[in-house]
Amino acid sequence: FTGSFTTSVDETLRADPCVAGPVRVVLARADGQVLSIDTYVGPPSVAEGVADLGRVPAREASAYLLDLARQAEGRPSREAILPAVLADSADPWPALLDLVRDTDRPLETRRSAIGWLSHGIGTARIDEPRARDALLALARDEGDRREVRTRALGALMRLEQGGVPALTTLVRQTDDPWLATQALTTLGASGDPRARRFLRETAQSSSLGPELQRLAVRGLGRTSYATGADVDALRALFDRTTTPEVREEIVRVVGAVGGRENTRWLLGVARREAEPSALRRAALRAAVRGDVEVGELVALYDASGERAMRQEIINLLARRTEPAATDKLIAIARSSDDRALQRAAISRLSRSDEPRVRAALEGIVGKP
Repeated sequence: FTGSFTTSVDETLRADPCVAGPVRVVLARADGQVLSIDTYVGPPSVAEGVADLGRVPAREASAYLLDLARQAEGRPSREAILPAVLADSADPWPALLDLVRDTDRPLETRRSAIGWLSHGIGTARIDEPRARDALLALARDEGDRREVRTRALGALMRLEQGGVPALTTLVRQTDDPWLATQALTTLGASGDPRARRFLRETAQSSSLGPELQRLAVRGLGRTSYATGADVDALRALFDRTTTPEVREEIVRVVGAVGGRENTRWLLGVARREAEPSALRRAALRAAVRGDVEVGELVALYDASGERAMRQEIINLLARRTEPAATDKLIAIARSSDDRALQRAAISRLSRSDEPRVRAALEGIVGKP
């Protein structure tokens, strides 16, 4: 252990150096029961009144601590797992699998066991097929707590070989809608190419239902992992699907990914008079998250015959600082034959302190 860590006691910051040394475990006991377990790393130091057992073989210490995790109640059960995992040359993973499956153990103990099991997955000491089967059984158990089942799905995702296939099978074959949703959500948080391919397939598969399609679209749009292939698939799907929820999600996701090409595509959707009004306006709002020029907004305003779309563009122009945006608002305020749009433009302009805007408003108000 090298480097340093910072602690805060009574709001006073103190930097303590990390030191190399054995794992030290201090057990607080009363009436023969373990009350708490504190774990340290570094040279041994024995406080007054503490019985020092000296060095204990790592395997024996780990076995004792895991036995505490299996039998103790409350806090000691959870706290015993950390030092058991840190013990050098020990093999705690089979016992952790048993703890994960033990529904009689406290929730915090099982959560800790799943967390450490997730960290251990990928090591040579864990039997991956056994871990996969145990985690799958836990995820499928409708009688168990959903928080535990969700954590089991997250641990499955860490399996190098069988994790993604197991999760995709859950999405396709489970009769539990909650489980299918959670498994797909877990896949959507991954950058694994196998998971991305499955998300693209699911987004285009109406047989799985609109809710799973929408979740797949959302997963593809995660900006940390979204690829050009993902976005191309989404834009192509937009014209093939008739499901409103899926189309709306595609618009939102493409806007979140951004980029000039995606912005142009969204503006194209906003121009389509045949599309539902709400969807066109959603596409416009998604587009302006990217690089939309004022001239493009002005052209869209002039081409649109729909009041709701024009009102949306007036709101967007009012947020722009370019002179061209102000010019268009003044033109609408002066000459629009739609009183609602004229009032909207005047309302936005009235918030400006620019002399030319004030002069224009005075001229408009002074008209008979």
